[in-house]
Amino acid sequence: MTMKVLIVDDEPRVVQALDRVLRHAGPRDWVVSTATSGREALAKLDQGAVDVVVSDMSMPEMDGSTFLSEVRVRWPDTVRVVLSGHCDPEAAARVAAVAHQFFEKPLPVKEFVGALRDLSAGRHQIASPELRDLLCAIGHLPAPPSVYVELSAAIADPRIHVDHVSDIVRRDPALATKVLQLAGSTYFTRGVPARDLRTAIGRVGIRLVAAMSLAASGFRVDPSSGLTQDALTSHSVAAAAAAHGRLTDPTQAEDAYIGALLADIGLSALACWMPARVRTALEHAARSGTRLHVAERELYGLTHAEAGAYLLGLWRLPTSIVDAVRHHHAPDRAAIADRAVALAVHDAHAEADPAVD
Repeated sequence: MTMKVLIVDDEPRVVQALDRVLRHAGPRDWVVSTATSGREALAKLDQGAVDVVVSDMSMPEMDGSTFLSEVRVRWPDTVRVVLSGHCDPEAAARVAAVAHQFFEKPLPVKEFVGALRDLSAGRHQIASPELRDLLCAIGHLPAPPSVYVELSAAIADPRIHVDHVSDIVRRDPALATKVLQLAGSTYFTRGVPARDLRTAIGRVGIRLVAAMSLAASGFRVDPSSGLTQDALTSHSVAAAAAAHGRLTDPTQAEDAYIGALLADIGLSALACWMPARVRTALEHAARSGTRLHVAERELYGLTHAEAGAYLLGLWRLPTSIVDAVRHHHAPDRAAIADRAVALAVHDAHAEADPAVD
């Protein structure tokens, strides 16, 4: 299916190079347009919305941050991608509020095209009228939490030091507490508490810490939804530990932990943005004796698992984790390569608290 991409950069040679890359490396049904300034790009968007905007940050007159902020307000379901010459955690934090994805110049072509392919697949897999209605009701596609963006940039930087990572985590007390708790669990040690955050991060690993930042800081549940933040967090943490213990392969076990931890991020998001919708689904599930995701499908045609997978794909998490989240109610539908992870996430969530999920 067609995906429309708008490339914005004040250097004509960069624009031409990106245009050639997408036209030759991307699918034939991608429609690529270009602009050499934020104002020109806004004028083109006035003539017709696009699926993805790829923008430089350092541009004269209207910089990338101002331009993408305008896109966020006027075209809320457009995916915003940043290109920058600096990919350190501080630079990543500055664009976190306006961008969904961040790429460093010189551009890693295969990774960039692959990310756009994933975005296209994700939008067309579940870009149903129900999802469009949901996105319009939300107001704009949310960018990932700034701490997560900084940690992701840290993962990508081979020069990063664990002390820098601990400084990032320390700014989020809730996340720091959860990292210390996890580092002292039997899954990462013999129950000996980590005495400091630096040691805890070394035990757990930055990748898991980044995933925890999404779970801890992503959304704040509105109690009128019929759910509480504590209940969802406890459910996800218990399920994550159980999912990790179900697999012996270390990579799959880590994916299962992250997948289970984030499996209900769509439910948290809906309980934050649209609490009445969640409350109605919970009440319908209770009356009919069905699971919550069944009630959501009957009422809205879209489940919290699909909404969560869309967000995680938008934020460029690995496909194995996105697939596990999307199919954690029906793991047999996951790709064969990801089925073991999806099954572990499914079983762990069902056992942790079937009423929540």
